[in-house]
Amino acid sequence: MLHDFHNKLTGVSILLAIALLGCTVGATCTGWKHDRISLDDGSQFSNHYSVFLDQLACPINATEDCQFARRSYDITAERDLVNGGGRSLDLPSDEAEAIFRLAQDSFNKEINRGNTKNTTTLKEFITRNATVSTQSLQILGEDSIILQVEPGTNETLLWTSFYMYSTGTLDGCTNETLNNMTITAAAPYLTQEPRLNNLTVLAGTWAAAGTKISDDKTNGVASLVKGTFDNTIPWIVVTTLIVASSL
Repeated sequence: MLHDFHNKLTGVSILLAIALLGCTVGATCTGWKHDRISLDDGSQFSNHYSVFLDQLACPINATEDCQFARRSYDITAERDLVNGGGRSLDLPSDEAEAIFRLAQDSFNKEINRGNTKNTTTLKEFITRNATVSTQSLQILGEDSIILQVEPGTNETLLWTSFYMYSTGTLDGCTNETLNNMTITAAAPYLTQEPRLNNLTVLAGTWAAAGTKISDDKTNGVASLVKGTFDNTIPWIVVTTLIVASSL
């Protein structure tokens, strides 16, 4: 009988442990108090999610501009959760997924508010993998601005994905530290490019940032000097491949 009681007690302990584990693993938030939404576009966007793709140093003694080779680059535009202080949050996947879902639902509700059309716009707050190609700059007639590098310049080629943002305050969280916390969910988005037959592309822009090179007379080698400049094309350009995937 004592043996049977011990077995039953052990079974109860195991069930209790499983229940506790389930509460830990399944920690999520259920409430979202909407604050605001916003969307990057060609006239206003953040460079927080810029990706450095390539670099080219054009010699001081070059007789003409150098140019980045036209090619493709694989990038990952990651979604992000940011607290009120601007710090990215590192949360367990189940917690993060629940918050992204709440932020996404709030965003879609707001952008469709007052919509009198029969169509509904739905955006997904997911990480997106894509291939961006500088061939698109040639197609759009903009390659000379971004790809050309003046003599005596060390230039970096960048891609900045446009993001959508949904800000709200959390509640109903099993992780109590998240309750009443203001969170901004940020995610890249797709759009249609009217100059390319409405091809669906990753929204974003190319940019180039450079540093002037000086001729160091003391040792005969070129050196970098302070002073930067930026050339940015403020509109969306094509990607040659869009592959969307969740985290």
